[in-house]
Amino acid sequence: MKKFNLPIFCLFIALITSSCYSLHQGNISSNLVESNFTYKESAMGQASSLIIFGIGISKKDDLINQAKQNLESSRFLAPNERYINYVIDKKTSIYFGIVKKQLFTVHADIISINETQDNPMSTEFRENYLRKRTEDAKLLGSIPLGKYWHNVKQYDPIFLSDGRKALIDDLNKNEAKVSYIEGNGYQTKTLKISDIFFVVNSNHFPAVKQEMLPANEQGEVVGFNTEKILIKNGKQNYKIITAPKK
Repeated sequence: MKKFNLPIFCLFIALITSSCYSLHQGNISSNLVESNFTYKESAMGQASSLIIFGIGISKKDDLINQAKQNLESSRFLAPNERYINYVIDKKTSIYFGIVKKQLFTVHADIISINETQDNPMSTEFRENYLRKRTEDAKLLGSIPLGKYWHNVKQYDPIFLSDGRKALIDDLNKNEAKVSYIEGNGYQTKTLKISDIFFVVNSNHFPAVKQEMLPANEQGEVVGFNTEKILIKNGKQNYKIITAPKK
């Protein structure tokens, strides 16, 4: 009878359980005193460590600080700019049971403090802010949310019912978790699908034809959902109408 070889058995178990993966996420948001500001864009920094047989740099705080420094060096601020809404992502990968890789990613929004503005309490998403958030999501491998909604992905832009722009954080068959600006802060809220409007001419949806508008309605179709159409009939005037039945 052959003798049981414990080391080989342990190595076999390590091999068949290789490439284990886990994702942990948390966020830290800074307090904002100024109410007169504009969201401009976002920045990102990363730091990683490789641990083999338990040997390597594994201190969480050191890696987060390094990722934050990389973020700040990737986008220097102008005198009237600030970082806010820090978000930290941690990704851990294990290979062959002996190699552990940790990747920390730090995101932050960049705002510009406005010296003059007609409405000092108003803030807005700039187009490059939305674009940068989307680019970051693509770089990290954004989460597909399209089980029910075509190819919608995390951080895709949408419209709210009043015409404001927002970003999708999560999505299911009936509800969407979105991020948007309200008052002097950055808000996250869960809304019904009927209360958000997918952007017309986006990468994921074909154009909604103007012929869908009733004869008595004037304006440009800018968004839609399963029940309604959002039309823009002026510089900042938006109107919701019922979508025609197919």
